[in-house]
Amino acid sequence: MKVSLIAAMAISGPWIVYQLWKFISAGLYPKERKYVTKYIPLSITLMLLGMIFVYYVVLPFSLQFFHRFHG
Repeated sequence: MKVSLIAAMAISGPWIVYQLWKFISAGLYPKERKYVTKYIPLSITLMLLGMIFVYYVVLPFSLQFFHRFHG
């Protein structure tokens, strides 16, 4: 159940973000829209770098800690 929910969120995520952007962009001034579209690629890049950092650095360390703590 948990895996299917995570997979559904991952698959539907881009569509939900697109619909949210269409809703929000209608109420923005052109200058504000320009700022948002300028910083979205940077935000996505930083998010992906953070996810990679957590997966390869933080997660192995924390799993090792909890494995030693429990066993």
